[in-house]
Amino acid sequence: MRRAIRRPSDFTLCLTLGVGCGETASTPRSVHADSATAAPEDTDATGPGSEFAVTEADPDEGPVPEQAPFWTAKVSPYGVDKASVSFAEAGSITVHVWQWAGFGDLEYTFDAAGMVIQNPQLDLEEGLVGVADAFAVDPEGRFHVLDSEGGCRLSVDRRDVGRLAESCDGGYGFAQDGSFVSRVSCSADSAFTHVEVFDVDNRELKHEKVLSLACGTSTPHFETAPLVVTDARRSRTIFSSPEHAEIFVFDWLKDTLVEFPIHRDARAVDSHGTGTILAMSLSEDGMHLATVGKSDGLAWLEPETYAVIARHPNVPYYTLFDACDCRTLDASVLAWSPEGRYLATTSAGGGVDIRDAEKRLRIVTLTGPVDPTKDSNWSGEEGPLLVRFSPDGQRLVALYPDHVAVYATELP
Repeated sequence: MRRAIRRPSDFTLCLTLGVGCGETASTPRSVHADSATAAPEDTDATGPGSEFAVTEADPDEGPVPEQAPFWTAKVSPYGVDKASVSFAEAGSITVHVWQWAGFGDLEYTFDAAGMVIQNPQLDLEEGLVGVADAFAVDPEGRFHVLDSEGGCRLSVDRRDVGRLAESCDGGYGFAQDGSFVSRVSCSADSAFTHVEVFDVDNRELKHEKVLSLACGTSTPHFETAPLVVTDARRSRTIFSSPEHAEIFVFDWLKDTLVEFPIHRDARAVDSHGTGTILAMSLSEDGMHLATVGKSDGLAWLEPETYAVIARHPNVPYYTLFDACDCRTLDASVLAWSPEGRYLATTSAGGGVDIRDAEKRLRIVTLTGPVDPTKDSNWSGEEGPLLVRFSPDGQRLVALYPDHVAVYATELP
């Protein structure tokens, strides 16, 4: 597995599966237009909900302090499969990795100093029949959507609690409190997008709609799954797909769909099927929303109207070849601190940048782990796949393809 750092202004055509990729650079372009506005409440079509909007230019941030990991440890390589990080009151950290094609899941528990407490290969979730692959994991690792011989199942605290659907195809997003999970898929009996919202506690399908939004055209049946965010506070499902350059908002109560063109379309230069939007994240309090576009970096959004507040074009992405799944993908990471004061993004050096959400400026760069088997910064070629703050916001865990790095953030 190899990753190469790409800035958003460099469009990449990978010809050799992630190693020795040829690059074609394009000239960066500024995007300016009118402010974004929400579509009328009775809109039930995918007409334009906003135009490109920038109310604050990308500032010249200059250098910021760098901080090395407090500790690092090796973990088993796991490709681009689902993973979660959970924290215990005693300071221990548990990393749970679901491996591709039912090879079993791995769980590592480290004490506060980074020493391994346990490292077993776990059995499948209790009650499941046959091989199970994880399609979605909530931020705390309590809830899993799993594909097994018994259909698409929901697991809570490692116990199977019921069937969600016949198939797990599509993209998933849990609400921050785990109360709902949304699925966006390509309808089995049509070429249109299907949105479902499940009540996790009651294991019920609460909202469902086949949208007048085509799918299965340029990327057949969402070969790369849509990005999905569940905003339970506003009763909305926010999603993007590799086939479209916009983000889409499905309002459960109004039964409407509105599109918002947030990022410059990158599909024409996308050779990996990952599309224009590479990351999307809503803060725990629902007050902040951020996205990362392949062509124009980080966008800060107002989560009620989806107006673009600011852009940071230099937030990079990575090109990853996953040997397990035999595909090349582009990726970037986002994570909010628990109170929404800080946003973690991918760093150009392979680590993590911490940004102040109010000022929208970098305040510190967390450098990547150093592999003792190499005389170099390991993350200079490979970046984090998952980033998560501890509940008190004083630690951050960055999970790399075969390393975990923990930082003592000490943020104010």
